[in-house]
Amino acid sequence: MTKKTNLKVVLIGSGNVAWHIGKAMIDNEIDVLQIYSPQHAFKLATEWNIPYTHDLSALNDSADVYLFAIKDDSYQKLVAQFPFRNKCMVHTSGSVDIDVFQEVTNSYGVLYPFQTFTKNVVLPFDQVPLCVEANDEKTEEKLKKLAHILSRKQYVIDSHTRRYLHLAGVFACNFTNALYGLAKDITEEKGLDFSILLPLINETARKVNLSFPEEVRTGPAVRKDMKIIEKHLRMLDDEKVKNVYKLISEIIAEKTT
Repeated sequence: MTKKTNLKVVLIGSGNVAWHIGKAMIDNEIDVLQIYSPQHAFKLATEWNIPYTHDLSALNDSADVYLFAIKDDSYQKLVAQFPFRNKCMVHTSGSVDIDVFQEVTNSYGVLYPFQTFTKNVVLPFDQVPLCVEANDEKTEEKLKKLAHILSRKQYVIDSHTRRYLHLAGVFACNFTNALYGLAKDITEEKGLDFSILLPLINETARKVNLSFPEEVRTGPAVRKDMKIIEKHLRMLDDEKVKNVYKLISEIIAEKTT
């Protein structure tokens, strides 16, 4: 089978992002030479039938791109221990600065997949926005080529802007999930199945795919129905949850004209 690109990649990491981006590369016939991870490299390497190592000193030295998909707090130590100099080093983080590599290479960048990932939960990677940044034009062209193969959605975004995109993602994903959890607590406390909320959740998500959030807001805070808001607050026993309800209601009311 003809490769879609002659780029050769070493994947560094074995977590959720590594699994998804690694699988996407394998599925798109990108030559993944090796996977490195201190703990779980063997499992992914067996799944994908590629070489692996737990030892940085045994890292393949012939890759065009060394793609890091690791925890944000692991970069400083791992980059300091990287065995090569002036290799193309790329990370996949939303909040780590591009300059994390500048002490060890003259070619570095970012390939940030803007999505929430769970290992072994397959999703269409070609729909995942990939945010590209590089320290020079040559590296940028290399990463844009890789991004184009993996996804239909590519964006060139610098580190400053990417950090704000990551922040927006925390509100849109992590905080929303936390609110789902609070809703689950309320339903289960009253003997209701959480699944009764799923049609509501799905319709809310569907509408925001078609309109801006402010155009499809509903609920007592939009209507400024203080009787209902006060009733809901009296129903909540947990002061932290009560404060969440109150603060979000105030934000909604202030942003509703």
